[in-house]
Amino acid sequence: MEELLLLPGESVKDIAKDVTYICPFSGAYQGSFTVTNYRLYFRSLERDMRNIRFAYKQDLRTRKSVFENLAKFAFPLNYGLPLFAFEYKEVFPENGWKVYDPIQEYRRQDQKSACKNNRARCYD
Repeated sequence: MEELLLLPGESVKDIAKDVTYICPFSGAYQGSFTVTNYRLYFRSLERDMRNIRFAYKQDLRTRKSVFENLAKFAFPLNYGLPLFAFEYKEVFPENGWKVYDPIQEYRRQDQKSACKNNRARCYD
């Protein structure tokens, strides 16, 4: 399987191997289940994920650990954890405040164009 590409600030919290994805359309598929502080991954060769149901082997530790981590990172505020948006660590090359010029945008919005319906104001 391909390596899991994580976002800056994203980290793997738990992994369960030999998990079965039960697809209602085409049967069962083996794969691995990974919980991060941002996402849930099920990796398998099957790509049809319209209806998700999982079956675990009878390993109580794995099921409990994955369930607890999934609940914790799906609802981080209930567990006193920060939202992933505050843990995201990507650094952008430009200052986002300088990308937008409000004065220029106001001028752009005030440029009237020919409007066929005289009851409405049209802008470019």
